[in-house]
Amino acid sequence: MEKIICSKCGEEIEIDKTVRSQVERQITSVVETKKNEELKQLETELKAEYETRFAKKIKEKIEKNKETKDIEFEELKKNIDVERETNKELREKLDKLLDDLVAEKKAREDADLKAKEKSIDVAIRNAIGMHGDLQGLIGNALEDIKQLEEGDDEKDEEMR
Repeated sequence: MEKIICSKCGEEIEIDKTVRSQVERQITSVVETKKNEELKQLETELKAEYETRFAKKIKEKIEKNKETKDIEFEELKKNIDVERETNKELREKLDKLLDDLVAEKKAREDADLKAKEKSIDVAIRNAIGMHGDLQGLIGNALEDIKQLEEGDDEKDEEMR
């Protein structure tokens, strides 16, 4: 038998060595179980804390990326608007250039047409003149050409 002092009441108690050994093992087992439970609880709490922090960091990164993407998107929209405006200005310039070319072509065609009309009028006058010259040489043997006589006065006035 062995004597031990009770930690609660302070009395001296006699105890068998084998019982003491069993009690110590049980106490050790209870303490180990308690420690294991506390460690498991602590491990669970740490995992939860880690997951919370990790989720928070991921959420912050997502928000930051979203803000960056929003800024990039706004810049892209501005660039597109600038390009549209540039294209609009270019289109307006090209339309004006095309209008100018069409007007120039029409003016050239009008000038060419007037030159052709003048050439035709000169040819008609020359034909009238030759007809008159031939009539003067040949006399009435040369038949009259109605087309030359009808337009003669009108053409003379236009040429002046």
